[in-house]
Amino acid sequence: SRGPRPLPRVVVLGPRGVGAAEHATRLALRLGAVLVDASDLTVTRFDIPEQDKAKEKEKKVAKEKTSPLSTARGKLKKSQTRMDLPNQEALKEADPLGIVGVRLRQQDCQTQGYVLVNFPSTAHEALGLQQDVKLCPNRIVTLHATEDVCVNRLRNIQTDPVTGLVWSSVPRNEEVRKRLIQAPQNAPAAVRAAYDQYAAQLPDILQAFGDDCRCIEISADGPPLMVFKDLADFVERPLPLQK
Repeated sequence: SRGPRPLPRVVVLGPRGVGAAEHATRLALRLGAVLVDASDLTVTRFDIPEQDKAKEKEKKVAKEKTSPLSTARGKLKKSQTRMDLPNQEALKEADPLGIVGVRLRQQDCQTQGYVLVNFPSTAHEALGLQQDVKLCPNRIVTLHATEDVCVNRLRNIQTDPVTGLVWSSVPRNEEVRKRLIQAPQNAPAAVRAAYDQYAAQLPDILQAFGDDCRCIEISADGPPLMVFKDLADFVERPLPLQK
């Protein structure tokens, strides 16, 4: 007879522009697991203020280009990046994995499992996660896309400084359109530099994890729905029995 399925502990790796955070969000929703985005944990965003009425009005204008996945990701990030811990800094200093380790040890991650993105970024971090018996991932997914694909995907990403909304297409509202700005990290040269840095670190990261049957590389050059199907199929498929 089949035993209970282990809690998902999934690491999603990929360069900027590959869509790792978006796929991780959708996977967390599908699995009922906790989304842990290390890029949100490394900045103090645990208490997110409510938007005022003016910003809410701008939000409605931009809603026409906001995908359901973006909306879901916003709700997940708002609820799951918050940690109301009075001794948070002390815990962070004491944890071998820093703030990410603190987050993964919280009750929700321990009872629901986690989908982790934007971590690890070095072999040292990967080894620390691998050697932690309570946090060790049971799936490691590398989303691969060419450098040109990543550059092209981020080339047109712009942010509205008033609402904080991120646009991937040209808004209809002229006033919104005029105030959009591109983040420096989305400029082609910055994306290429980040891609090269990620590519240089990846082999050592996978070696630290063991590069075994828990690991897979999935091509992310194609349509996002097909990429996610491959991702979900691998995560939900039982691993082969090890001899």
